[in-house]
Amino acid sequence: MQIMNYYLQTRTWKLALLVIAVLFLLGYIFAVYTIIRKISENERRQVQAWAITVQKKADMVNYTEQYFQKVREEEHRNANILASAFKYFSVSGFGDISNDFFFNIIQTNKNTPVILVDEKDNIITANNIDFDKDTVKKFAGVIKERFSQFEPIEVFHYKNNVQHLYYTHSKLYSELYAVLEEMNQSFFDETADNIAAVPVLITDSTQHYIYAMGNIPPNNTNENDSIYISNILKKMKSQNDPIVVTLPEHGVRYIYYMTSEMLVLVRLFPFVQLSVLIVLIVLAYLVFSVARNAEQNRIWAGMAKETAHQLGTPISSMIAWTELLKMQEKGEEIAVELEKDISRLHIIADRFSKIGSAPSMDYIDLVPLIEETLNYLKKRISNKIIIHFHHPQHPVCTFTNAQLFSWIVENLTRNAVDAMSGSGTFTITINEDEKHIIIDFTDTGKGIPKKLQHRLFLPGFTTKQRGWGLGLPLVKRILKDNKGKIILKSSTVGTGSTFRILLNKCD
Repeated sequence: MQIMNYYLQTRTWKLALLVIAVLFLLGYIFAVYTIIRKISENERRQVQAWAITVQKKADMVNYTEQYFQKVREEEHRNANILASAFKYFSVSGFGDISNDFFFNIIQTNKNTPVILVDEKDNIITANNIDFDKDTVKKFAGVIKERFSQFEPIEVFHYKNNVQHLYYTHSKLYSELYAVLEEMNQSFFDETADNIAAVPVLITDSTQHYIYAMGNIPPNNTNENDSIYISNILKKMKSQNDPIVVTLPEHGVRYIYYMTSEMLVLVRLFPFVQLSVLIVLIVLAYLVFSVARNAEQNRIWAGMAKETAHQLGTPISSMIAWTELLKMQEKGEEIAVELEKDISRLHIIADRFSKIGSAPSMDYIDLVPLIEETLNYLKKRISNKIIIHFHHPQHPVCTFTNAQLFSWIVENLTRNAVDAMSGSGTFTITINEDEKHIIIDFTDTGKGIPKKLQHRLFLPGFTTKQRGWGLGLPLVKRILKDNKGKIILKSSTVGTGSTFRILLNKCD
């Protein structure tokens, strides 16, 4: 029971260490989560500030558009005034007015581009134009196309000659329009290449056409680029609501963004770190377990060899006393039984000497070996224990060491006898399949509680009042060296237990 109490104490310590480890990991995860949450909140503030900046830029562009609209309206008013003046002079009986009058009106105009042409599209005069009027004499081609935005004004001159006055937007208007377009494009570019370093996609009102993009992770997949961008857009839609802006000449635009790659990596980092930590802990535990098992094996081997050495001296003495007993009258029968026990002691000493070293192996028929072991034990256990041995009528051969396997049978038999408290039935059954020999050891003892079954093969564990808990671990070790194994097939409290051994059949 001292051994069992030791295991209970060990189990308590293990549970305590497990609780401490779990609390440590929970504390670590909480600390890392707090850091990540702060980083996430900081990035969210950056994104919100960026979104506000985007909206302000959009407002500025819209304000510029409103101002531009006023300039455009003023430009139209000036052109209409100019056109009305020409029409007025044309229809009011001033047809004999000299061309110089019209030329002066055209020349004093400093904003609106105008061209006066005759019936044959010859350029008479022009002002505020971007071509050389002394070189270009014909109103045709690109020039005519550019000045065809508005309907020309008919000018009646003397002798009923009809001239046409063409005009278009002023230079100021064109320059402002170019500035506005540049602002729009700059807005797209600066929004995509944002200081918050978040992936951004700018779409049209249908949310299908992509106007601009920035900080998009490289396409390292096998997907088509358009499919890849479409998947990113879906991911953005699932993460954040878009920023909606209305831009001049472009209408409604949606600005989608998602969590930055850096934040994703920061979120994944603690899990990677924790995984590495767990792997290191597992490796350390495995190394420790291997070292501990190796140390236990050395202790076991040393203990076994020392036991064999210590048994040697009394065995030698007992042999001498047996020979002396044979010489006395009526002592021969006692000496025969004594020799059997001495022979058994020889076998036990030989078994211990083989622990920790490679035993000699041979092809053994298990049936006579088990029968011999049971015959020896029957005379040394209670006659209230009924032993049954069921086996095939042909040799059952495996590759093993006869003395060590006999020790296995003896250990399992003695454990069964102890479990039945001197009264019950013990049955050994041998079965075979194509590759294995299956040996079941069944008793009608008190059984083993489920909560203790997983510790049966641990060195030092025992349910007996007295015992070292070495029998089953020795059986397991010997079978492992023979490429076999032992399991607790079944056990019911108050009914009994069945242990099963699996061995390879002879080739």
